[in-house]
Amino acid sequence: MRVVIITIILTVMSSAYAEVSLFDRATNMLRKIVGRNDRIIQVELPTIPKVNKDSTSIETAESYKDPNANRFSLKDKQKFDYYFIEEVYKATRHVKANSNDVAQWMNVIGQGGSREGVYRAVVLGRDYRAMESYTNVRLKKKNIIFIEEYLSKYLNKKIKDTSLKVINMYTVKRLVVEMSLEVVDSFLINGRPQDLFSWYGLMSAELAEKYPKVWKSKQRKNASAQGQMEWARAVPIQLVKSEVILKLHKIINFLNRS
Repeated sequence: MRVVIITIILTVMSSAYAEVSLFDRATNMLRKIVGRNDRIIQVELPTIPKVNKDSTSIETAESYKDPNANRFSLKDKQKFDYYFIEEVYKATRHVKANSNDVAQWMNVIGQGGSREGVYRAVVLGRDYRAMESYTNVRLKKKNIIFIEEYLSKYLNKKIKDTSLKVINMYTVKRLVVEMSLEVVDSFLINGRPQDLFSWYGLMSAELAEKYPKVWKSKQRKNASAQGQMEWARAVPIQLVKSEVILKLHKIINFLNRS
């Protein structure tokens, strides 16, 4: 039955589910469900949690029961997951996912897998590993500045630009995202989901304000920390994680092209 459902989805999916329409559609659905908050809130950057290297996404799932896990209907969730798979291939490997890839990962998610797990499988796979071996893909100066500032502000980590100058861009993207997901998990494991939403809200608002050309959807263009925070608070944690993944890959791609 699951294979039939996925086949139908793959058949009816089209450009109508491009980022600008699909992502904003999810946001509009949320507004109808949770309402709109017109109260102005000052969003402050929380203390970045200490990362436990032994922590895993499984531990996060066991310690944090996501109240929004079933926020969307199965039909809508499948549409959103479908586009995530397409988008993560473009953001990581700069290729269009073929129908077999999409069907494979839709099956994985349908059987209880996560977006985070799909992402990790892609960047730990043979094709991405090959890209990490390229010797002529180094970070541009503006990218090095962004990564230094991001690591310091949002991950509480310091790194010398001399190190970033010699590392392959694809390796840097993977490592920056991995460290960010560790911080996300640490917020949740330590019982600090609201601090995570504040962290996400400030980070997303800053990226929207500084790099408006990167984003197509209204929600991703939203430079309001409160608006971004409230969005994160209303969606499943896997959506928050997938936005962290995609935003960082897209920003680093953009800065190395511009």
